[in-house]
Amino acid sequence: MLRSAKTDTNQKQIVAAMRQIGAAVVLTHQIKNAFDCIAFYRGKTFVIEIKNPVSLPKEYDRDRLEKSLSEGEIKCMELIQSKGVNYHIIATVDEALKMLQT
Repeated sequence: MLRSAKTDTNQKQIVAAMRQIGAAVVLTHQIKNAFDCIAFYRGKTFVIEIKNPVSLPKEYDRDRLEKSLSEGEIKCMELIQSKGVNYHIIATVDEALKMLQT
């Protein structure tokens, strides 16, 4: 189901940085209750939810990022993780680049 494409203000910058180092990035943010994009890099696939750091406290961790998900996003994350796939939640370019290096 498609919805208006609402993106976090930092999404373009993060996607551009991932593409700049050679990742293929497919945007999926228009799918209701799903993640923002999928990245393919060095033989790996990354399911990614992008959060705006402006809406987060200065210091945050995975638990705080998960609490910022909508109910639909939580269900999507749980489904993906139940299949043994990592669900990445990031908020900065540095986090994106670090994720791709894992």
